[in-house]
Amino acid sequence: MTFQGNTHSVTASNTGTWSTKFESAEITRGTYFNGPNNLVSVKSTDLAGNIATTSHTLNVDTEVTNFARTSTSTGIDNVLNNAEALQGLTVTGTVEANATSVKVMFGNNGPYNADISGTTWSVKVPANVIPQGENKVQLTAVATDQYGNVSAPHTEMIDVDRIVTPFTRSGGMIGGDGMLNASEIAGGLDLNGTGEVGARIVVSLQNGASQEVVVGDNGLWSTQFEASQLPRSSGESMSVTFNATDKAGNVHPGFTETVLVDTIAPDGANITNFIKNAAGTNLTGVILDENVTSDFSFYRVGTSGSISKLALSNSLGSPFAQFNDAVPDGEFLVINHGDTAGNGAATLYLSSDTNSVSSTTIDLNNAAFKNFDFTSLDLSSAKTAMTISAEDLIAITGPDKTLMIKGGADDTISLRNAALAADQSSAEAGYKLYTLGDNAASLYIDEDIITTSI
Repeated sequence: MTFQGNTHSVTASNTGTWSTKFESAEITRGTYFNGPNNLVSVKSTDLAGNIATTSHTLNVDTEVTNFARTSTSTGIDNVLNNAEALQGLTVTGTVEANATSVKVMFGNNGPYNADISGTTWSVKVPANVIPQGENKVQLTAVATDQYGNVSAPHTEMIDVDRIVTPFTRSGGMIGGDGMLNASEIAGGLDLNGTGEVGARIVVSLQNGASQEVVVGDNGLWSTQFEASQLPRSSGESMSVTFNATDKAGNVHPGFTETVLVDTIAPDGANITNFIKNAAGTNLTGVILDENVTSDFSFYRVGTSGSISKLALSNSLGSPFAQFNDAVPDGEFLVINHGDTAGNGAATLYLSSDTNSVSSTTIDLNNAAFKNFDFTSLDLSSAKTAMTISAEDLIAITGPDKTLMIKGGADDTISLRNAALAADQSSAEAGYKLYTLGDNAASLYIDEDIITTSI
C-alpha cells in the first residue's frame, strides 16, 4: 500500500483481512484534494502469483485556513477610548467556509462565540468587562473548522485608555490673588498646568475668547491671552473653563475657575488747598475734595529719584492730611489713591515757593515716578516748564496711558510729536485733549497752560 510516497507491506490474515497504519510523520500537513498526495494505491499478490491493483482518493484537511482578525472597534489610533468602550469591543475577521466556531477571550473574560457568516466572523466583547483607566488587555481568538481542526490562537494586546490624566492648572489662584487689575490685564493673562502628553487643552473665557494648546512631551502646557482678548470691568466675576481631550479621544469633564476683574482705578486725588510751615518753605499738609481714607497714601519724591512714604499726624476720615514730615519746596508730593485690586491713580504735586519768579523744570524721567500710575499732574502752586513725549507719558501712567495736567499761564509745556485731537468731546471744560506719538498716549491740558509743539 502506497500513500504520499510511503509504502507499507502487509500479509492478509487467515480470514482474508489486512490493515496498516501510516504514522503522523508520514502524512503531509495541509489542505489538498484530488492531487498526487491524495492517492492511495494498493497492489495485492496471492500465493499463486496473481496480482490485483486498486486505488482510492483520500482528501486531506489538517488545518484551519483563512483565519485572521481584520478589525477592532478601536478607531484609527488602535486605542480603545472611553466612548468606544461604552459600546463594547467589536472584533471581526475571516475564516474558512463552513467553520463551526470562533471563540474569543478578552483577558480572563469569555469565551465569546462569534457569529459566522460565510467566510467572515464578528463578536462583541461586552462593555462591562472592559476595565477603566489605562490598561493593556490580551485578546485571544481560536477557530474550529468543520473537520474539527483547531487553529493556532491569534493573540494581540488591546490598548485601553479611558481617562485623561493628569490634567491640572498650576500656579495657585489666577492672578495670584484671584483678581486681575488694569496692569495685569494690560500684560495679558498667562495660564499653565500639567496634562497627558499630546492632549489638546482648550481654555475658554466667559467673554468667548479661547486658546487651544497641546501638552508637550514634558507633560506641561501653557497659553496666554492677549490684553485685547481680556475684559474690562469694575469688579465683575469672570469664569475661566479648562477642557482636555487626549490623543485617544477621551474627554476630560473639565473644570471652571473664577477671577474678579477690576480694571477701573479710583479717581485721582484733587488738591483744593495746601498748608505750609511758618516760613513758607515746606509743604506740611493738603486738603482734598474728598475724605482721606486708608486707600490713600502719600509720598515725598526728590528730584534725584529718592522716595519716602509720609505718615499722617491726623486721623483719617476728613479731607485734611497733615504730614509728620514736610515736603521741601522744589520736591514733589505724590498722592496715590488705590483699591483692593491693586489699581492706582496717582497725583503728582510740585511744592514750590509761590513768590518765586523763576521757573522750575520738571524732569519726567525721575526714576521714582515709574513706581506710580499717574493720572494727574498738579502745577497750580508752581511756575514750571517741562517737555513731554509719548515715551515719557507711557512710562509714568497706567494702562490707559492718559494724564491730566492742571496749571496756569505761568506753566509751559513743550509737546514732542503731539497733535490737538480732532474730537474734544472727552475733554472736561477748560481742558484740551492732545495725542502723542501716533495716538500712543493722551494728554488733557489745562487751557491756561502755554503749550508748544516740538
